Amino acid sequence: MGTAHEIVEPRCQALNLSDSQRCTAQATAHDDLFCRFHARQCFGLYMGYKRRNAELDDLAAQAPDFLRASKTPLASLTFEGLTTEEQTRDMHEYLFRQYVLLGKVISARKLHHKHFFSLEMDYGHKAYLDKLVNTRHSVLKALENLERRTAQLLYEKERWYSWVRQLQDDEDQNREKEQKKVKLEAALFRRHWHEMEARLAAAREKEDRERQEAYLDEVWKERMAAESDDGAWDPIEDMVEEDRQRYLDLIRHFLWMNPPARDTDGQPEPEEATTPAPQDDAGTAHGDGEQPPSGATKPKNRGRKKKNKAGQSSEASSGTPAADLAASTASKLKKDNRNPELEPNKARIESKEEIRKRLREGVKKDYSHVNGPLIVGTANNPHELVDRSAPIKDQDISELIADITEIKMFLFCRQAMSHPALLPAALRANSVEEFLSDPAIADSDLRDLCLQVEQPTYEALRDACADFARGDEPDDDGTDHNDDKVDLRPAAEYIRDQIRYDDLGPDFLIRALGALYRESNLSRKQLLDAVAIGGGATGGERKMKVRICGRTVWNYASQKSMARAGWLHFSIMAKDCEFQDAISLCRNWDEFFELHILTLWQYFPASKWTGWSGNYLSEELTQMGFVPFHMNVSASENTTYNHLGSISRKTLRRQHVITESRNYVCAHMKRNDPVTRRFIQYAVMRPGEQFILVRDGIDGRIVVAPDKQHRWLVRSRRGVSATGRNQHDDNWDIERAVDPTFFAVAQMTREWHFNFESCYEIYMWDHVPGQSPMDMYHHIREMLSKARRIRGHRDKYRHMKYIMETLTREQDTKRVRQIKPGEKVKSLYDEYSGRDAEFWIKTTKSGPMIRTNEDIAPGVSPYLYYNDTDAAEDAVLFEEEMREGFPENMPFREIDNPLRQLEASHMPLNVMNKTIKHLEDSMPPELAKAFGVNRRLDGGAGEQSTDSSRSTSEFQPYIPGAGQFPYAVPPLWEQAYKRIASAARDAPRTRLLKRVRFSSAKLKLSEEDIDQLSDTQEIMERDRSYVYKDSFHLGDLEPGAQDRYKEAMDLIIGVQKYQSPRPDDHLDWAWLCLDLVDWINLELSYDDYDPEPLSPWPHRYIVQDVVQAFTTMALFFPGVRETSIIQEFLESEQGKGFKSSKIFDPAHRCSKRPDVRTRTSCSYRPKAFWRDWENLYGGEKHWQDSYPWDWNLTVKPILAKLYKAGMIAPAVRQATRALVPGCATASTEPHRPGQLDLFIKFYNLDDYWQNVPPTFIDYKDWPELLPAARAFAEKCKSSNNPTTTAPRFALIRLWSAPHFYPLMMTLPRRPSASFVDPTGRVWEWKFIPKDMALSEWSIHNSVMLRLGFLREQMMGSRTPPAADKKWAESKYSGEDKWRRGRCPLDERVVHRGDLVLVMGEDERELLRWCTVVAFALQTKPWSKEVDLWKSFINVDLQFLEGLEESWLD
Repeated sequence: MGTAHEIVEPRCQALNLSDSQRCTAQATAHDDLFCRFHARQCFGLYMGYKRRNAELDDLAAQAPDFLRASKTPLASLTFEGLTTEEQTRDMHEYLFRQYVLLGKVISARKLHHKHFFSLEMDYGHKAYLDKLVNTRHSVLKALENLERRTAQLLYEKERWYSWVRQLQDDEDQNREKEQKKVKLEAALFRRHWHEMEARLAAAREKEDRERQEAYLDEVWKERMAAESDDGAWDPIEDMVEEDRQRYLDLIRHFLWMNPPARDTDGQPEPEEATTPAPQDDAGTAHGDGEQPPSGATKPKNRGRKKKNKAGQSSEASSGTPAADLAASTASKLKKDNRNPELEPNKARIESKEEIRKRLREGVKKDYSHVNGPLIVGTANNPHELVDRSAPIKDQDISELIADITEIKMFLFCRQAMSHPALLPAALRANSVEEFLSDPAIADSDLRDLCLQVEQPTYEALRDACADFARGDEPDDDGTDHNDDKVDLRPAAEYIRDQIRYDDLGPDFLIRALGALYRESNLSRKQLLDAVAIGGGATGGERKMKVRICGRTVWNYASQKSMARAGWLHFSIMAKDCEFQDAISLCRNWDEFFELHILTLWQYFPASKWTGWSGNYLSEELTQMGFVPFHMNVSASENTTYNHLGSISRKTLRRQHVITESRNYVCAHMKRNDPVTRRFIQYAVMRPGEQFILVRDGIDGRIVVAPDKQHRWLVRSRRGVSATGRNQHDDNWDIERAVDPTFFAVAQMTREWHFNFESCYEIYMWDHVPGQSPMDMYHHIREMLSKARRIRGHRDKYRHMKYIMETLTREQDTKRVRQIKPGEKVKSLYDEYSGRDAEFWIKTTKSGPMIRTNEDIAPGVSPYLYYNDTDAAEDAVLFEEEMREGFPENMPFREIDNPLRQLEASHMPLNVMNKTIKHLEDSMPPELAKAFGVNRRLDGGAGEQSTDSSRSTSEFQPYIPGAGQFPYAVPPLWEQAYKRIASAARDAPRTRLLKRVRFSSAKLKLSEEDIDQLSDTQEIMERDRSYVYKDSFHLGDLEPGAQDRYKEAMDLIIGVQKYQSPRPDDHLDWAWLCLDLVDWINLELSYDDYDPEPLSPWPHRYIVQDVVQAFTTMALFFPGVRETSIIQEFLESEQGKGFKSSKIFDPAHRCSKRPDVRTRTSCSYRPKAFWRDWENLYGGEKHWQDSYPWDWNLTVKPILAKLYKAGMIAPAVRQATRALVPGCATASTEPHRPGQLDLFIKFYNLDDYWQNVPPTFIDYKDWPELLPAARAFAEKCKSSNNPTTTAPRFALIRLWSAPHFYPLMMTLPRRPSASFVDPTGRVWEWKFIPKDMALSEWSIHNSVMLRLGFLREQMMGSRTPPAADKKWAESKYSGEDKWRRGRCPLDERVVHRGDLVLVMGEDERELLRWCTVVAFALQTKPWSKEVDLWKSFINVDLQFLEGLEESWLD
């Protein structure tokens, strides 16, 4: 019996066109492949694309002559050969027809294969399809190029054309590839599946109707009766229109536009009218988006904008994709280049109701980015807002939604403008709906626009919000944010910085010069960019607008700060945006700071913006303008000292493994801001607590940095030693340091970046390893408080007043919002800084917390906040800023003085200036323009010097010895030299000239001579001497002293510059100088130079020194024949102004004691003098908290003046007694009652007494000058010579400042003279302070050595001995000098400290002795000077006896 088999009916293998689902009908046609419906549909589709293929082939034969003749590939054609509108129109008609046909053929073939032969693989068909796709892409590219050419022909004369073209070029460079667009399109439809459900349902209904037999028979009969071709029934037209409508529907959904009404087939009904909506004067159109509710209350400026929507300016969003911002921030890169496949819902556009619900309920906060504690319950972080943001009222929500609707329209117009193919349609359209209805827009362009509208970049969204907020008004030309200009400084400063910080990166000036000198391919624009010189278009060229879809759009993105309303819209629209992304969108520092303050007070309903800085410490620093971006505060955990004790003292030494780590923080501060300048200056003055390095955000130039040895962050040492700790830094292994590698790592690991450069990068790290991070925080906070000049707790909000006084807090919801015009509510500023506000504050820096409503409560240290003592110090440190007209937006510059310039240059300053002059003379035009304001070496004025508030001297480079005679003899000597050389002379004078080598002396060192000596110690010491002396007098704080010194120097130099009209009548002075040189066995010039600093000769400058000594002394000998040249000068036009100077009136000068403190060191001061200080230092409170107010007002300004002069410098050591032996205090002296002055109490006196040299002479044993003068006078009277009965005397005093001697402190000795000031800063003296233990001996010994050298030279041979310091101290120290033979100097010269008594039997002899003594004191190393105002020259004994005792000490 046979088996019965069930016969299975074949099923149709086609896929429905509506939903791509498999057909379930029985297959009855085409060999049982399809059902009847799909068979006819398949055949119709096949015939349709065959017919269009034929049309496409026929179209190729109709190509315009331009295409036929061109040998350039179609996609690369620019159509420059088309010169008329008619030609471009014909070309566009042909290409557009070809593009449409290609699209339909491709779509039909794909549809045919996908829905009817999806189970088969036809590689030939696929290859042909790929060819068609490539051809279509080439045609599309050609169409875009043709559109650009057409726009050029039509709109080239329009002012806006150039920037629209640039916008399109930028978009074209960053355009996505076609394959990626297809993937994005698929992901787009998946994300918005729900929005497409209605359209799919309509498609299915239509397909079901077509499926009915009666309908199919009727269609078939109609087709046969009409004798039409087999392809007349073709679904591809419907499919193309369906795709187009899907794009349009999605765009309308994104823009919150109401979809047009449709007929039963799902097609849009024709519009009743095609004319635009009524327009106002600006030509704007309404009706594109949903209008705000009629009851919504709009601010005044919003009301104006509703009448002129299309007139609202929209920032020129260039459509810039995320790649343009990749260098800005890594997080922004992820968000703007997000992969829709991986994040299908991230950028989903919310509907109005969804946004309304979110704002009404409040946004749930996300604290995943917080890395430290946040304090809850504070003024800006109340308990009610910990989990969610404050809810917004319905009326405010309606206003916000209405504004966002309009912003979406601006965003759409910008993005449409960036597509070349869409620009003509956008220019024609009077509304967005009219633009979308334009049939000339290709489907692919709609797809691109749809993708861009759905996921705009944060930059584009920010620009749209900014444009809506600013309205139709352009940005002002007078923007306040111009602090990114190049820092105009003397060129020498750039070179000095390059030398100082060569290991931290090259200076940008050197970089630019090097590029030019190497003849690189650097363009002019790149060069100007390299030196931070702006070369952009002017405002008049930039500010243009064009009408796009009926709206007026500006050609530039707003560079001004976006209004807070704009940021509010942005935070709502970009709901997943993090604050770090918002930072990168700020245009300048002020915009960022306001955005931060608003976020701090929870103004924005954003989930990830609260606590963006990571913890409350960073938040508080940011609030004060110090914005950390990278830090490591784990030094206490990473610092270890591991020691392994020895097993046996004989076998093993102690082993150790030491690792030291420092806390560090990297932050930003506003550039060209007075607060930043003060903060940096305060930090530079505190290296004992933290080090600071500052980089300029514009060019990366190092503004200030510590020495290289202090830049380490982590170091270690492993080894064996007897003590376990070897304190020599050379033995450390530096594992991490602040260097270019560290800068790069900090930039790579940071989470956010600014999009502007007008800021400083601040790098700070602890001095002491292993410190608590709270120490660093408190130090930075204290300096910020002082920099902001906060005098009480209420001043904490003063710098935020302009923001806080416009905000209020709703008591029911705790929402912070903007105060509306005319609204009477309490502002945040009034609430938290009013008279009723209470604070928790500390009574002292280390005291307990108290609650008070007073800025400074009773019992609180007066130094807790900025106070009058700080103001007195700032008046010195920032003296130039006190001048009227000084601009606030100036960059930071270090305290400048001649000594700092010398130390920073590492070469003689004259050599430096010569190098700079050579650079400037050979500078290319581009850089000459950039640095024109600084070309001052030749005294010329640069073309950019327009700052009237700054004196010309500020731009002049400092030239040591300017106006004096460092490398040339004075004109006075040059005139006499030439007369002597040409005149006849007797035999004795001829022999004199030969002994002093008169003919071999040079009048001037040539430039070649100086170049050959530029790297020698001779030039360095000669150069340094002028630097020292200029700096010394800057530190002279005696009232009127600097004016008196200038008067004396003008007189002395004026004499040396004098040219006598009768030189032959006044040659006696020159012969006297020659005789004095011969008398002390010297020559006028030497080719040798003794490198020993203590040795006063030989050198090349004997002539200058002798002439200087003679003119200084001869002023006071009018009766001596050799000084006639001086008297002639005083009677001349050049010198008659000095004739009445008080410098010639010794009686007047000695009538009043100088208003300065005594020179007594702390070694010899009585204990009673320090009693008040000792009581303060040993008191219960910390001495800095209880430091007397009047002491502080005295000490801090004095220290500031000494610091600006370069006499003291911040010391790199902790403020502990073991390391810092001195403390700054103030006191009075009997001769100055009621006048406080600076005194330093040193506690290391025992060290000095135990280490005094064997030749030390106590000042009590110094010679008494008045008895010596009396003895000399008595000896003269007892002689039989009648000319010696009236001896003359001179008291020559070396110049010294009230607080220091002009004697340099060597580097090893500086720690022994360091001291701490009332604020805890540690200072060290560069020159010997008068308070230093046994400082009297230093100056006494220095003078004694000088006179000892002179005595040796007078008694010895003409060839000087090879002297050194050891030889000098042993040969001429103590009383030994007076026992080594007899010398006339022994009877004529006596000294006591810095005062030298010179005695002569008559005026002429006294002149000779005074000249050689002054010569010996002032010659090499040229750092000592005679103080003429405190010297008494050519006086008698009676005058000396009438002097007050202080003049003789």
